[in-house]
Amino acid sequence: VKAGECYFIPAGTIHAIGKGCLICEIQQNSNLTYRVYDYARRDKDGNLRELHVEKALKVTKLSKHENKTLQGDTLGVSKYFNVRKLHAKNCVLQANPRSFQCITCVDGQGELDGQSIRKGDSFFVPAGYGDYQIKGEVQIIMTEIKHYYIGIDLGGTFIKGGIVDDTGNILISDKVPTESEKGAGRVALNIANLGKSLLEKLNLTVSDMVGVGIGVPGMIDSGK
Repeated sequence: VKAGECYFIPAGTIHAIGKGCLICEIQQNSNLTYRVYDYARRDKDGNLRELHVEKALKVTKLSKHENKTLQGDTLGVSKYFNVRKLHAKNCVLQANPRSFQCITCVDGQGELDGQSIRKGDSFFVPAGYGDYQIKGEVQIIMTEIKHYYIGIDLGGTFIKGGIVDDTGNILISDKVPTESEKGAGRVALNIANLGKSLLEKLNLTVSDMVGVGIGVPGMIDSGK
């Protein structure tokens, strides 16, 4: 791993933090962690720390996971939280009216609503807090809860699709051939497969979506 990189690790994925890594870890609220290997480290009493191999085997996902490159400033997406990296310089930000914002400074220094902020500091902005000002120049990681939607554009040659959040940010997009010459059933299948592919790339499911919007070309019957 290298400085500045970000990895999304789905629940049930075995992972390790190597020597010399300083990380900013953001996760769903959980008090449960299974330890499967511990480099022979010992606790304060000199005993080897407990391992949970059998328990871990029951919940571990053995399928390979590959991190996908997301669009814009988004670092990670899940149904529990959304993470973005922002460059803020003498600006005013607005709190999410429906969600907290957890802000971690990863570089630079300045002030956040009169409070000193520098690398390593974290702030919790309550939902509906309103506008807040950042003075100076900082790189921040912002975590909040978002709602997600699938958008589909049905065209004659291609079907384009994307997943957006409730602030209009496009998180990921793709397109597939329409294949209208193969009939309506094939077009419907291509739409469904495109939606499924987009969800898989973000580790989301249909139940995580608030809604779906589809743009379909055609004549309008104004008499109805």
